[in-house]
Amino acid sequence: MSRQSTNRFVRAGVLQGLGAVLAGQGCDLDEVLSGVGLSPAFFQEEDNLIPQADFARLLVRCVETSSNPHFVLQLCAFQDLELGGNLGLLMQTASSLGAALEDIQQFVHIQAQFIHWHLKIEGELAVLSVEMDGAVDNALQRQLVIEVALAQLYKMLMLLTRRKITLRNVRFRVNKPPGTRAFRDYFHAPVDFDCEFDCLVLSRADLGAKVLHSNRMLHELVSNQVQNSGLYHDGRGLPERVRGAIRDYLPQNRCSVESVARVLALDVRALQRHLRDQHQTTYQALLDEVRGEMARLYLRETNMSLAQLTYVLGFTDPSTMSRALRQQLGCSPKQWRQRQRAGG
Repeated sequence: MSRQSTNRFVRAGVLQGLGAVLAGQGCDLDEVLSGVGLSPAFFQEEDNLIPQADFARLLVRCVETSSNPHFVLQLCAFQDLELGGNLGLLMQTASSLGAALEDIQQFVHIQAQFIHWHLKIEGELAVLSVEMDGAVDNALQRQLVIEVALAQLYKMLMLLTRRKITLRNVRFRVNKPPGTRAFRDYFHAPVDFDCEFDCLVLSRADLGAKVLHSNRMLHELVSNQVQNSGLYHDGRGLPERVRGAIRDYLPQNRCSVESVARVLALDVRALQRHLRDQHQTTYQALLDEVRGEMARLYLRETNMSLAQLTYVLGFTDPSTMSRALRQQLGCSPKQWRQRQRAGG
């Protein structure tokens, strides 16, 4: 499959915590962003997309403004699993670390369209190498983008396995820079430079390690959402496209009309007006319908707990979910499930 050479983007969520880390080093986020032509408001939504060139220039700007050559490592150390968005959700529910790495190889494009991961088994070792497509202005920009990719994946592996695995080795293609101890301290492993590939090396046996929230049912759900996430702009009517976006955002508990309008490339007021005037419905009505349909499906066809259903449907807690679904089901979710299984 050919890879496009233009219009590559990365999710703003990849830069989770940027403002806090800059502030901790005496730098102003607004000033740093203005230096590369980006607006601070753009980072208020983690699913906004940043062009690859702007992302690379921003990393260099952060290093230069903070006078800290290891700014990327400090940023990644500050981050958590939320930086991964839907990809992070998918990896958290995988059956094992190996399965989570399969997910990132297949779906990394929803996080960064110019990054590609490859897992290769070499005897007792598992080598996870990263490649970057697209053009950047200079070698430093490329180095920092690759550094982000390796450092963030390492952080995710540690969080997914509760730090129960240890890297065997980290390899960079760039020449050995000053201050390599910072890399060893971050990765807690030997770090080599002037290598053939940029990669993380771990034990093959670690691929069987259990991950944080392993759950086959939830993993299938999120996988379906990720695979269908490109359908928002197909030929379906607006209500169906809104419903598709709602299904995507529910597990993230960020299913606001603003988020859905953004992914559909519509103004919020225009979205609400079109739904009302052309389809005689509202965003809230569609949200309630989707939640009701999904609740009936999972209550009837699975043994999913109410706590898990709360997560899937994007509610903050089970009691809030039960109150909302009572209007859809005519009774509590627990009672509805009992009646269905009793044949009623």
